[in-house]
Amino acid sequence: MENVLYIIDGHGLIYRAYYAFIRQPLLTTKGENTSAIFGFMRMIMKLIKDKKPDRLVCVFDSRVKTFRHEIYPEYKAQRMKAPEDLISQGETIRTLVENLGISRLEMEGYEADDLIGTLAAEARKNSIKSVIISSDKDMLQLANDTTTILVNRKGVSETEEMDSEKVFDQWGVWPEKIIDLLALMGDKSDNIPGVKGIGQVSAVKLIQEFGSVENIYENIGAVGSQRIRKMLEEGRSGAFLSKDLVTIKKDVPIDCKFEDYGIEDFPKKIGIDLLQEKELYMIANALIGSPPPVKKEDQKAGAYYLIEKEEDFKKLKERIVNAEIISFDIESTGKDPVVSDIIGVSISIEEEQGYYIPIVAKTGKSFGYEFLKKELKTILEDGEIKKVGQNIKYDFVILLKYGIVMRGITGDSMIAAYILDPQTRRYSLDDLAVKYLDYTTIHYTDIVKDKDKTLLDYPIEEVTRYAGEDSDIALRLVNILERKLEEEKLRDLYSAIEIPLLVVLGKMERTGVRINPGHLNKMSVVFGEEIANIEKNIFEIAGAQFNIRSTKQLAKVLFENMKLPVIKKTKTGISTDESVLEELAGTYEIAAFLLRYRMLTKLKSTYIDSLPALINPASGRIHTSFNQTIAATGRLSSSNPNLQNIPIKEAEGKAIRGAFIPEDGWQLVSADYSQIELRILASLASDMNLISTFNNDGDIHAETASMLFGVRADEVTAHQRQAAKTINFSIIYGISPFGLSKRLGISRKEASGLIRMYFLKYEGVKSYFESVVENVKKNGYVETLLGRRRYIPEINSQNRNVFEAAKRIAINTPIQGTAADLIKKAMVTIDKELEKR
Repeated sequence: MENVLYIIDGHGLIYRAYYAFIRQPLLTTKGENTSAIFGFMRMIMKLIKDKKPDRLVCVFDSRVKTFRHEIYPEYKAQRMKAPEDLISQGETIRTLVENLGISRLEMEGYEADDLIGTLAAEARKNSIKSVIISSDKDMLQLANDTTTILVNRKGVSETEEMDSEKVFDQWGVWPEKIIDLLALMGDKSDNIPGVKGIGQVSAVKLIQEFGSVENIYENIGAVGSQRIRKMLEEGRSGAFLSKDLVTIKKDVPIDCKFEDYGIEDFPKKIGIDLLQEKELYMIANALIGSPPPVKKEDQKAGAYYLIEKEEDFKKLKERIVNAEIISFDIESTGKDPVVSDIIGVSISIEEEQGYYIPIVAKTGKSFGYEFLKKELKTILEDGEIKKVGQNIKYDFVILLKYGIVMRGITGDSMIAAYILDPQTRRYSLDDLAVKYLDYTTIHYTDIVKDKDKTLLDYPIEEVTRYAGEDSDIALRLVNILERKLEEEKLRDLYSAIEIPLLVVLGKMERTGVRINPGHLNKMSVVFGEEIANIEKNIFEIAGAQFNIRSTKQLAKVLFENMKLPVIKKTKTGISTDESVLEELAGTYEIAAFLLRYRMLTKLKSTYIDSLPALINPASGRIHTSFNQTIAATGRLSSSNPNLQNIPIKEAEGKAIRGAFIPEDGWQLVSADYSQIELRILASLASDMNLISTFNNDGDIHAETASMLFGVRADEVTAHQRQAAKTINFSIIYGISPFGLSKRLGISRKEASGLIRMYFLKYEGVKSYFESVVENVKKNGYVETLLGRRRYIPEINSQNRNVFEAAKRIAINTPIQGTAADLIKKAMVTIDKELEKR
């Protein structure tokens, strides 16, 4: 094996990992941020897997100031204090590194850079190659014939190894001249001044001509540009100071015993235990090696039995009838419960055991669908027998196909996990088993290795183990998670709303919705004709044909050929998004045509042409899936297709809604709360002005407009009322003056004034918002009226943009989440009423 020392810049990697997940941090069930730990460990694991190092050391910065602060007090002074959750994770990682069996190096008074530089230099003396894992450009000065830099290019997963040639290709100077380059151009990230006005291009030219900072100043009269010469003369002290600051030391007095940096003991159990304590079970499990389908001895594998004889089923049925609770799971031919067929069912009455009942099988005994509809139906429709499962809505829906209405559902491990941690979005049985049970399940793909096959094509013994485990693990999880729900005072939300709701949603999914394909086909023709006409008009105005859907081609036509004013630029070029076209549409006809074109083509492709193809031929209806475990606020969503986003504002959108029709002799009834989110805001904020308006059946938007525009409520114009409506609903989302100015098409100053006036009128709202933010800083989470929680660790971020986004989430979640809870409660109540009729 090649003699190589791998050196990790621990401090740099921690920061990179933390901010890679800043928009969607990983949280424990208690709301503790573990993103940096996760990202750090993922990089370590990738390094060990890809490079297979025999020597590895992780280097950290000193906790106290270094000599650089002594020679330049402003060194790194511009940096904001690190967020508390980043600091705490840094301490955990320091401990974790050693606990896992990786050498850790830090030294008071020295930065990690200097320790790394010394290690690399000593390694070279001992004929040992070194690879430095860091994204700090300072490190590039260390590249040479024995040292390379492994730079993170994207998050913590993609890397590029930089040798001397690559450094030269990317920076225009050799590694040993990086210190001269940085001395001239400075480094904002470390507050290194450099020479004011000298950028990278000028610095590279100077170094290529003169070789070093010292030579530049010895021959300053030879600098051709008078402007650059003047900047150099004025920035002389800054250049030499900067060179001292960026030069990495290679002589720190550390005892380099390279044999101590071996990783033979990696990973130590004490490190695995710490990862599990932080609920990073997937990482912990990956470190100890993914076990094969046959369980490891230390896992509590259950005993799973195949029911083949009717007398065995009768004995099982007696136990089921007398059981306190059963866990139930269906094995089927596919993921869509509306079209899939049942293969078999598994039942667990107590933990660590399960029984599989084959309904159909290609070989061996199976009981058949008549048995299902007769013998199992009596169990499943008995509401006195309590039933739990994992994503049990699937089982409920597929059973309806066979005329079985499952009753007595009291628990679901997926929903329980979601309520406890609504932001993780990882609620599969496999993930939850690892997270809460430290157990690796048999995966479906461990058995079904051919995508064109199903469980029917594999030995019944394997299917029995797989199916029995499913119901067993679901039971174990429900028992654990329901205890946690009790501890967190979330049981009522779970038992009174979410579990009854899954039954309601299951009925809705099975019933589906009827549409008139003929109506949509006619619309498709009409839309197609108008799109063709608009396309023709656009080409005539542009004076050329081009791909309208290509933003690159469109930008060229609008801003290069037609010379329209550039409104906004992005990293990839000039923007042609909707906001840009709306701003141009008042003056330039082509922009108005483009907006219309985009709206029509989107409606046509997304709804008009797509919906007819989604009609189930057996039912003649569209069957969407309703998702309970997606939105962190508690709101429902739908998919395959998304029927909650059918447009309504434009006439064209309303026409699409006209394609949804009732069964002959029936009617569609729409029911909703009036201005529910504003009413919730009035209640939560105890704002007497808002409450008074609602109690008196007043027009809240007219009242707001009256206050904002200084007119009587009965004199408010439609335009003023619409503006007030926008403000009322925008306030709920914690909108900024900039955001409101864009929505209303007014200046930021005007928008700021309107928001200020709003809070003067509704003082209770302002006080409420302030208290919400303070409480989430203190507690780490916000709650809805019914107790649903959302953890927001970003509220303590030092990054202003991240903090402002967190504040908006904190303000909006109690309102939007309470609205979601109430509509769910109403759905359950309505369903109960319909059951009576």
